[in-house]
Amino acid sequence: MSRFPISYRDNPNYDAGGADAPRLLASIDLSPYGIDGRVTDLPVHVQTADAGAAQDFYTAWIAGLPLENGSLDGLSGLVDVFMKALARQERLPRYMFHVGDRAWPIYQLQGELIARYPGGPVFAAPSVAELWIALANHFKHIGRIASRRDLEISFFSQADLQIYAPDFSLRFPTADDIPVFAFTNGHGPEVMAPVGSQTLRLPIQQGSEVLTMYRLVGDLLVQGGRLKSMYDMSIRKLATARWDEVRAFLRPT
Repeated sequence: MSRFPISYRDNPNYDAGGADAPRLLASIDLSPYGIDGRVTDLPVHVQTADAGAAQDFYTAWIAGLPLENGSLDGLSGLVDVFMKALARQERLPRYMFHVGDRAWPIYQLQGELIARYPGGPVFAAPSVAELWIALANHFKHIGRIASRRDLEISFFSQADLQIYAPDFSLRFPTADDIPVFAFTNGHGPEVMAPVGSQTLRLPIQQGSEVLTMYRLVGDLLVQGGRLKSMYDMSIRKLATARWDEVRAFLRPT
């Protein structure tokens, strides 16, 4: 039995998933780290050093950082150490913020998003948009970025410990953009929009979820008095391939 709360299984979609598909998936019981729930689908890639070597190397990426070892037990030890460092106040990060090639965690504590980097101040805000403004203004002021757009925030999924950049954003005139993240959880791919203290989730359905999320967020903002009409809001930064999917659901009004 492993010394660590981590187990491995074959990825049933490995053969059909192409070259980037992980051969294994790991599950992690989070209770030893003081956290409810479990990680269900941490991808684990297996590489052979060369044709004449029998040694396999196992690699897992967590929060954008690679962990590698020549045995699964050794990899479990690295994952365990990383998880202990990542857990704060019985929580895993909710998001990560990126400046250049560096990234730091964002935690959700008592209804606020909290971020800090080594040697810097603590940042707190009730929403992703407001936290992004505070962080971007700070890093621009100290000269670490040239433009506020150089600071990015990604979603950190507890299901697989991966980070996901925004799939698209929703822009409206009275506040900064609301990011909408696409990611895979234990039940399949979905999109998620953090709107103030609320989180809206929808399964991905060939592009229709983009328009449905637009309507849900628009209705919420109109009800809250932040928009006069949902049509004052626009969809931004959606990749061309995704627009092609969405276009099939557009109807003239």
